[in-house]
Amino acid sequence: MIVEQQVAAMSAAVVLLLANSNLPPLSGGRILLGAQELAEHNAPPRIVFAPTRHRYEITTATGTPFQGPFSAPAAGAPAAVSSAPTSRLIARPVWVKAVSYAVTCWGQSVPGEPGDKATGQPSDIAYTEALEEAVLLAGYYLGGSALFRITKPSEWDDTGLAQAGRMLTFEVEIVGALPDVSDQVIGLVRPDAKLSGTLTVNGVS
Repeated sequence: MIVEQQVAAMSAAVVLLLANSNLPPLSGGRILLGAQELAEHNAPPRIVFAPTRHRYEITTATGTPFQGPFSAPAAGAPAAVSSAPTSRLIARPVWVKAVSYAVTCWGQSVPGEPGDKATGQPSDIAYTEALEEAVLLAGYYLGGSALFRITKPSEWDDTGLAQAGRMLTFEVEIVGALPDVSDQVIGLVRPDAKLSGTLTVNGVS
């Protein structure tokens, strides 16, 4: 869930940045998820996020859960148990998930002479760099340097490129909080809770 949440947040911001810069929209209208989106029959302009690995960390939330634009919502989670001890909800550890993505920006100048000053259209390289800058601006706008990090420098990589255009690859790490369900868990294991009932094994209670 958190991977889709992160990419969706990035996509919305990038689409807006490209529109505000009067650049052509992305193929598919959004950032695409998964390396399969770079198949030869697919066409630029295209930004693809391919998850490569992830790790978990613990941070401390004081008073309120750690939240951010890249955090997965606790959608569908049961309501918090009001009888849970308040002291346990303060300064509690919260798990965060740091996901690494291989990012590919595939740009191609729009019809017309590449870099032609008369048309004002960017060259393949310039347009690909514009896609890269949109990703970086969106990431820092949404999460800042604490939640969005560049972990591998950009490289031009046109190997395997069957169509026109240029490809630029780099790697980023996005940090988001896992859904906070501590209220429900604490409510289920209250110190004053009592178990009742019987166990039946092979028909014998």
